[in-house]
Amino acid sequence: MNNKLEEKVMRWSVTSSVGEPDFSNINLQVQFLEEKLFCDYEPTKGPHPEFWARFENWIENFGVESDQKTAFQIIPKLFYVGQEEFHTLYRVAANGSVARWLINILNLMFDTPDAERQLREAFAKTWFCPITDSMRINSFYHLNGIRTGHDLRSDWLSLSQIGNADTIKRYIQVNGIDYIVLLEDFVGSGSQISDAVSYAASLANDIGVQVLLLPIIVCPKGVSTFNSLATAHSNLSVNFVIELQGEDFISATPVYGEEKFSTEVRALAVSTYDKVRGHSGPWIGKPYTPFGYKSTGGLVVMFSNCPDNTLPFIHHNSSSWNPLFPRSSRI
Repeated sequence: MNNKLEEKVMRWSVTSSVGEPDFSNINLQVQFLEEKLFCDYEPTKGPHPEFWARFENWIENFGVESDQKTAFQIIPKLFYVGQEEFHTLYRVAANGSVARWLINILNLMFDTPDAERQLREAFAKTWFCPITDSMRINSFYHLNGIRTGHDLRSDWLSLSQIGNADTIKRYIQVNGIDYIVLLEDFVGSGSQISDAVSYAASLANDIGVQVLLLPIIVCPKGVSTFNSLATAHSNLSVNFVIELQGEDFISATPVYGEEKFSTEVRALAVSTYDKVRGHSGPWIGKPYTPFGYKSTGGLVVMFSNCPDNTLPFIHHNSSSWNPLFPRSSRI
């Protein structure tokens, strides 16, 4: 941490009032997180300043010191998923979620003869596919030692828009594929990929293929969206590696019994929104709302990018706002 910010935190610690948090302890947590996690944030590799410079600039965005204190407290509460953590989640997805799904389909029991062989053969007949290009499907294959021979790894969002259904069906049948697993690294509301999932499920159903929708990390709104899709498609099953909980979000409206901290962060998101987006007045584009896309209000950051469902004052860059974890956007 640089001297200017260090001095500010020390002053907060010395002059803290009754009921205020231990800023020295928070400072130690931030230093630990920077060393172990934040340093691997990919969108800041290269032209962006290192974490501590970004951190100071971000804190200075909040002109009032009480707001700066609130912002400072947010950092240890972020749900940050580093690269090594994602590697572990990829393994859990294959060896846990996918394996259980196939075991249920095959109706395998502990005493089933050749159960291991049957499961291994089912894996060989499974096509692991990304839903969008943000899912690092090659890493998923490598980390899990998957060698199925199904080399086509196009994402289903693209296939649903420019693919030929008959060609895709023929590929599935020629390659002896009985099962399809649709993977995505992070899903917020699910609205951006639901059409692609429906397309895949309908196409697969035409040729008797079972589909597992398996987001690695999903928000509550996404859970609701995907459960509805599973109801609409008899061949579609849904599972999640991590289902985020209420403490990982700041809702746009107060929640009964919420902590004072949540109330303060909500007020901060609203009061800084014009400065965050760089202008005032009506606006329908990015960053969408003070609470991000679909007003999700996430506190989620991944090593590969910051979702647009996360609070914009964390990731949005404008002429009047310096983000802590700048988002790499497609557009």
